[in-house]
Amino acid sequence: MTSQVTTSTFIKMKQQGKKITTLTAYDYPFARLMDEAGIDSILVGDSLGMVVQGRQTTLPVTMDEMLYHTAMVARACQRALVVGDMPFMSYQGAVTEAVLNAGRFLKEAGAAAVKLEGGADVCPVIAALAKAGIPVQAHIGLTPQSVHQMGGFKVQRDEKRLLKDAKEVEGAGAFSVVLEGIPSPISEKITQALTIPTIGIGAGPHCDGQVLVMHDMLGVNDRFLPKFVKKYVDLAAETRKGVAAYINDVQQGRFLRMPMNTNKPDKRFCIIGCGRVGVNLAVFLTQQGYGPAALASRTLCSARNAASVVRGGAVFADPAAAAREGKIVLITTPDDHIQPVCDQVASAGGFDEHSVVFHLSGALSSDILSSAREKGAGTGSIHPLQAFAPYESKAVSPFEGINVSIEGTPQARTLGEAMVMALKARPFNIPTDAKTLYHAAAVMASNYLVTLEHVALTLLGCAGLAPEQAFEILEPLIQGTLRNIATRGSVDALTGPVVRGDEAIIARHLSDIDKRYLKYRLCIDCWVSIHWRSPEKDRISPKRLIRV
Repeated sequence: MTSQVTTSTFIKMKQQGKKITTLTAYDYPFARLMDEAGIDSILVGDSLGMVVQGRQTTLPVTMDEMLYHTAMVARACQRALVVGDMPFMSYQGAVTEAVLNAGRFLKEAGAAAVKLEGGADVCPVIAALAKAGIPVQAHIGLTPQSVHQMGGFKVQRDEKRLLKDAKEVEGAGAFSVVLEGIPSPISEKITQALTIPTIGIGAGPHCDGQVLVMHDMLGVNDRFLPKFVKKYVDLAAETRKGVAAYINDVQQGRFLRMPMNTNKPDKRFCIIGCGRVGVNLAVFLTQQGYGPAALASRTLCSARNAASVVRGGAVFADPAAAAREGKIVLITTPDDHIQPVCDQVASAGGFDEHSVVFHLSGALSSDILSSAREKGAGTGSIHPLQAFAPYESKAVSPFEGINVSIEGTPQARTLGEAMVMALKARPFNIPTDAKTLYHAAAVMASNYLVTLEHVALTLLGCAGLAPEQAFEILEPLIQGTLRNIATRGSVDALTGPVVRGDEAIIARHLSDIDKRYLKYRLCIDCWVSIHWRSPEKDRISPKRLIRV
């Protein structure tokens, strides 16, 4: 577990230019999932009145209700900063009453801070809470507890008043401030004017962090979605689909006749494509307790050979027949065969709502499995950042310790992470629409690195060194450079004549290199480009850079 986020962490993140992530949560299960995902802060918002209780506004929410929900969230969080939202009329009266109510969030519910709405008008309360040792997150702009006074949920555009409110809540002792329903240019000015972080909701991209209501971004609330919300998953649709499947199983008499949940997930898998990756995956998944239900390949001979290595699994020539045998379907064919195979299996009825279908391409996303998704199956892609040799008996697992990317539907991502961790690899999630960029980065980090070193070895060869001697000379430099990148980052790890501004040395490099190695000039261009990303104080002057 990484270190716990505190109010001091918020200040440091602003100083370092790191964006702060916040979501609302109202119960233990969702708060635990968010905390495990790495969210910086969880706000137990009085928005629960609308998204949990089904009310029209947040005004009816009580202190007891807020404490009840905050306590559940606080019990779930090991890392995230938990902020309790003070409900309407819990701080608008006497300051002493506000301090007592805020204290209950920390003492009874386990929150680390409280949030309250208002600008200059609530500064006496903020100051009293800060004096009592209670961290306060302020909230200006569109303040839902003042919905009737504002005449509805309207964007706030009074720049002079908003700037005044922001500076005064900072002066009163708030450690951060939520900016809600404020035009982006005004939010940017406020963010630049304050030393405390700004957390935006419907306030543009320039705030120090962002907060969204959980029910909006997860697609639970599908009846109204604010314009600024991005829906990352569609839990409403997934829930309806799951309930409909249950209803159908019961009505058709299949419920309790199928394998039931015995707190052990269905680990039966089938492999379609018995090449290097498919066989290695089948062998080592089997060793980790997964069941090889079926194997299919372009030739029965290949499938039979794989089954003998795996020591299990029915053999099929028809991939659809194989897919019907296991819940987990792993298509491990070459990239250009994945979609045709998936379409063939889908049209033959090989997938249903119980199936989860994966492919292992690095360059292609799970979108190419759309025909399986249309049959109700979960779909995803798993890509090990690893080259595979043919499996040999008693070989060490090639999966152990490597990084494996996962993307797809929520069900597929969850199942994919479980499989990857069972293989003792390290899973990480990427957005489906970023798969090509991810693969390009992997190619650059491996193939392009080989290409650059080939150029360096060739240059040493031109200098009269034998290939084996050239590599022996460069290897410590290569390893040291990789260590520097790991510890200092790619920009700060850059060294050499460009960083020093030594144009004479670079000029000699270029003049002494034969024209057939003009590719070195491209390396110089990239070198200069990386250096220009260094902090301004560390750069060589533009005039000298132009000469270089």
